[in-house]
Amino acid sequence: EAAVAEATRRIESERERAEQMATTLREREERHAQDRQALEAKHYEILEEHKSAHAAALAEAKHLHENAQAALMSKHAAELEAKTELLALEKDRMHNSELVSALRARDEEHSKTLAERELELKAQHSQLLAEREASLRQEHEAAVAEA
Repeated sequence: EAAVAEATRRIESERERAEQMATTLREREERHAQDRQALEAKHYEILEEHKSAHAAALAEAKHLHENAQAALMSKHAAELEAKTELLALEKDRMHNSELVSALRARDEEHSKTLAERELELKAQHSQLLAEREASLRQEHEAAVAEA
């Protein structure tokens, strides 16, 4: 009976140890589950922070790109306007140059024509003066002859 009592006590002792180990194991599993949940929550929080930071950086990059694009478009429009103005000025200068050349040619032609007309008028005037002088002489001679 002592051997049976000893065996029973050992069995009882091992069962208690097994229950303690099972309880310890359950507690450890619960702590591990809690730790895993805490880590998952922390990981999710960090992931959300990274997503937010990435979204903010992406929005900032997009904003900077849009600003740079708008600046380039504005610069291009200003350059295009300046080039257009320069082209218009060059065109006006060329037109004015052509106009001045045409006016000079016309003035030269006009001067030539005027000089020719002046010579023609001088010749006519000289002829008319000579005719008038001859006429007056004849009249004078006729008047002197009558007198």
